[in-house]
Amino acid sequence: MISQLLKNLFYSIKIFMVFLFSFEAYRELFRLFKFIITQKKKIQYYKLRERYGQFVSGFYMALSTFKGDAVIVFLKKDIIYRGFDLELKNIFFNTNCFFIQSEFLYQITRFYFKNQKSENFITNYHPTETLKNKNMFNFNIEKFLKFKDHNTVQSYIEKYFLKRNYVKKIIVISLKEKKYYSSYKKIFKNYVQPDYEFDSFERLHKVANYLCKNNYLVIRTGRHLKKSNFKHKLFFDYASSKKFNNFTNDLYIASIADYLLGNMTGFDHVCYLWFKKKIFFFQIRSYKFLLHFPNIYFSKMNIKKNKKKLEIYQQLEEESFLWKSQDQNDLYKEYAKNKIYVSKYSPSIIIKNINFFLNNNSKKFNNKKFYKNYLKYFSKEYKKIGRHLPVYFANYMKN
Repeated sequence: MISQLLKNLFYSIKIFMVFLFSFEAYRELFRLFKFIITQKKKIQYYKLRERYGQFVSGFYMALSTFKGDAVIVFLKKDIIYRGFDLELKNIFFNTNCFFIQSEFLYQITRFYFKNQKSENFITNYHPTETLKNKNMFNFNIEKFLKFKDHNTVQSYIEKYFLKRNYVKKIIVISLKEKKYYSSYKKIFKNYVQPDYEFDSFERLHKVANYLCKNNYLVIRTGRHLKKSNFKHKLFFDYASSKKFNNFTNDLYIASIADYLLGNMTGFDHVCYLWFKKKIFFFQIRSYKFLLHFPNIYFSKMNIKKNKKKLEIYQQLEEESFLWKSQDQNDLYKEYAKNKIYVSKYSPSIIIKNINFFLNNNSKKFNNKKFYKNYLKYFSKEYKKIGRHLPVYFANYMKN
């Protein structure tokens, strides 16, 4: 207990000293004071998370949850990469929203304006869990954006893809590629990805080719990635583009995409800003997303033990028995020790899944009667697999 108190004291002194010797912090203090004085609405506050997808959707959720209130948002400097904080502030505009970057000012604000609504939001909010409450996604994010009039990628996509070719739909492929994660060790040091969660676009050329041949515009997303060898008139390698690759254009591409195929990179959370307009298809850890049907489809993980493929309830049973921490790398090590192997789905199997995914009638799935019957079915299934889910500490059926 004493060591924890000393740590807290050291942390408090550290953030105070940073504030004390920062000229920008004093300017920020003046602007914050002016913002508070001129506001007649209730003050709320929120600290944006550092992981890419979580902070984007977190900011949106804060605006939606605190609708009608004044929101003070703590945005850590260089939250993802250098200059990112400036991009965010330039794109979002709201007279009732104020960004601060001094943690000392944020903690003072939190102390002075402390209220249960903000505290609950900070403690309980997680983008994936919040998806259960679809009413959260009834807030028009576009009224807070000011990027479309000057968006160079918009004219590029229209000129070279949409006007020249017949395009059925726009599909984003977003994969966790090891090169990107390893290039940001400071950001991801507290969230190390297990090897089986990484994939490569090069491995999925067959998938991209299948989609392009069927008149889908395929956009590969990511950040600072090597140019792909795959070429097609309906393929846009946005992930390797130095000219277009930035947060503004991430938002634009997320807004126009019809579907997202991926393995939970964070770009999916950017797409959540337009949740009602999109359908998502994930390849990994899919059972966590069951309740987000019909907007999210899934494929269970490809796991084998003693050369035998495990069914989903067996996967859950093994996982809940072996995984004793929140670090997914620990689970991966335990799998290896117990001779349980996680492998990627072959491109052919992914194409088979995509066919089912793209050819289903989403209007039918969004029908109230169908959805009600689905929930009844899922309730029965949950009873079968629910006892295998202690790791996640979440009572899905309560929601």
